[in-house]
Amino acid sequence: MGYSEQTAAALHRLYDAAEECRECVLHKEAISLVRPCAAPSEVMLVGRNPGREESVVGEPYAGPTGDYIREWLSICGLKWEDVFMTHLVKCFTDANREPEPACVQKCSRLFFNNEVELVSPTAILMMGDYVCRRLTGRQIRVAGPFTYTRHKFFSQLVGHDCYVFYCYSPGVCIRGSIEWEDRCRAGFVDVAVGLKKVL
Repeated sequence: MGYSEQTAAALHRLYDAAEECRECVLHKEAISLVRPCAAPSEVMLVGRNPGREESVVGEPYAGPTGDYIREWLSICGLKWEDVFMTHLVKCFTDANREPEPACVQKCSRLFFNNEVELVSPTAILMMGDYVCRRLTGRQIRVAGPFTYTRHKFFSQLVGHDCYVFYCYSPGVCIRGSIEWEDRCRAGFVDVAVGLKKVL
């Protein structure tokens, strides 16, 4: 079952506007807009911003990162097509640097918050410390890796309880040791347990 015609049209307009956005300096580095894998879902997965490979192919989480996410999702009892995948910031940043705070604020106000409202998820998987800090003001190590909490602003935005999960970014996990990868996989078992409680 897909989105209603009204929601689908609103999302299409939103991404058309993002493609034309010139509100911050990042548009000068953008290669192409990476449109979300926009399946209707109770679960939204949010990365920081697209990498070069994603920007070239125009799809989120291309390459090894995508393979790892598929594995994570299977641990959580989910399929790729069951999750709405997007980015907090819509534009690529050269040398993989962190987007400037002013750009994050503008992108959130113009696009990301509207995405959340339209998709109306119950669970948001925040991928990486940067996303966690920007959405909750807390680092993963402080909040607790792979834990979750109710997000007051998003809950008000969507009109029902919305929970955010503190997850390490795929890039951090796949670049670590075998022991570190195993810890990350174990963490997503905890995420699966949490999802069963909130969905």
